[in-house]
Amino acid sequence: MTDRRTECIQDREFNPRSLLREAKGCEVVSGGIRLSFALACTLEEGVTTRVDGVFQNTSTSGKGRLRTQIRMGGMEMKLDTEVATRRLGPCPAGGGG
Repeated sequence: MTDRRTECIQDREFNPRSLLREAKGCEVVSGGIRLSFALACTLEEGVTTRVDGVFQNTSTSGKGRLRTQIRMGGMEMKLDTEVATRRLGPCPAGGGG
């Protein structure tokens, strides 16, 4: 499955580390422009989720991978997601985050 989106993100707003800073249970380990993280959550009714990912960003593009594992009762589901980003240009006038 492929999902394509276009969003206006101001340079001063985009910092992948800030997306994870406030996530409870998330540990960020990074060097340079590479961001690695792990997030573990326990939801209602004993559902647990673990997300492991890595994202690398340059001034014009980015790429990353996420592996999500969900456990519910005796069942387990794994999802692998690949992310690719690229800069299209400045935000349109009046366009915000």
